[in-house]
Amino acid sequence: FYFTQQLLPQLMNDSAAKTVSVNEVAFQAAKSFVKEYGAYLRLHTCIAYAAAVRAHDIIKVLLEVGNHDPFHQESIRRFSRASSLVFYEPSTLSAVVERLHNLRSETNKDQRLVTVQLCASAYPDVRPWQVDRECRGLWRRDPKNGKSKDGEVLKELYYKYLTFVLHPTDGHEAARADTKLVTEWSQLSARGCMNLAKSSTNSLEAKEKKKNFFSVASKASSDHLAYKRDLTALLGLSMELKEYLLALDLATEILDDPMRAKRKSLFNSMMATFRTIGCGAIESFRVNDSTGQRTLKRILRLFQRAHGMGSDSDPWVVDAPKEIVGFLNHAAESFGEHERQRLIALVEFLSREAVPKELLLALVQWSSTETKLGADLYHVLRTALQRGASDNDNVVELSNALRRVRQARVSLLSDVPEVKENKTHVDNKTSSAGLWKKMSRGALSLAK
Repeated sequence: FYFTQQLLPQLMNDSAAKTVSVNEVAFQAAKSFVKEYGAYLRLHTCIAYAAAVRAHDIIKVLLEVGNHDPFHQESIRRFSRASSLVFYEPSTLSAVVERLHNLRSETNKDQRLVTVQLCASAYPDVRPWQVDRECRGLWRRDPKNGKSKDGEVLKELYYKYLTFVLHPTDGHEAARADTKLVTEWSQLSARGCMNLAKSSTNSLEAKEKKKNFFSVASKASSDHLAYKRDLTALLGLSMELKEYLLALDLATEILDDPMRAKRKSLFNSMMATFRTIGCGAIESFRVNDSTGQRTLKRILRLFQRAHGMGSDSDPWVVDAPKEIVGFLNHAAESFGEHERQRLIALVEFLSREAVPKELLLALVQWSSTETKLGADLYHVLRTALQRGASDNDNVVELSNALRRVRQARVSLLSDVPEVKENKTHVDNKTSSAGLWKKMSRGALSLAK
């Protein structure tokens, strides 16, 4: 009790108040205590506590005591039998940690994998920082040797360790609740997948890493509920992978939590994501291509949601008309003069999908630029005004004149008599009713 509750807490590396000299004094005190009373200590408890406070040097001192323990020696021999199936028990913790410290000198890859599996089973008695130190410590201390073949193998062993300890069913719930650990695994999965894709090798391994990333990031995976996720980090990784639909899913999740979405750094990151994906959708926009249209439609909806969360006093409130103008300018630059009809089709698409008021404000700003469509915008304006007049939610955005027109059309619709169609005879009432219906919808054209 004195060792774990009094001496070890003084060695915590994350204490800002501790100086090097104070830590050295605490280390010497703990080391002397182990040398004198080591035979009376519970190795499992002491090593586990030392790992919790990241006291690596004290763990080595405790392992020296373990070398005189017959059970410790028997556990070492049992673990070294490659053909034997071994399971972790708390009493074997000292043997597991000693095998971990000898990981770099072990040449048998099967034995290395056994060690990593034992460390995963021993979580949280064996902490991830311990495995990271042995697997990637060489790379950090000596990058040149760390990039050697064996250095890369050891780094991959750490990834396998995280895969074991964070497995959705066979792993540890406490590890899956560690956001930092889950984020690290997601980063290694995503970037490992990208590196393997560039080298065009190990396609199966790349698919496995991508699957691991999606199991955390995607709501389509039932496993994502098992993890405590950092949506901001996952959003950035999905953009690096160019998984734009996944990025939009994550942005939607962020918007579902207004308190989180209003953080300025995260909000700006989301807006940048929307602009990047939106510009990509515009570049691939085709009249008969529904994929780009669906993506662009979804981004317009997300802009609308983000705009509804802010207020005029917010310094980072979404200016939807300005965003639409940015998309139109990008389209004008990308399409070129020879694709005028494609640009007109895009504007017509926006007239059907964007909020009418926001589109009209955007067109006012955009028409003042060098891009001139003139009469081609007539149908666009008509569609936007018709949608605005028929949209109950946006009546407050219309002018008084448009509201009066809308009310008149509603009364016209209610006054039109119901006429049953006759396949063999069309009387004057039917044609008259059709005329009034067209007028009530604002679709009646008159020859002048």
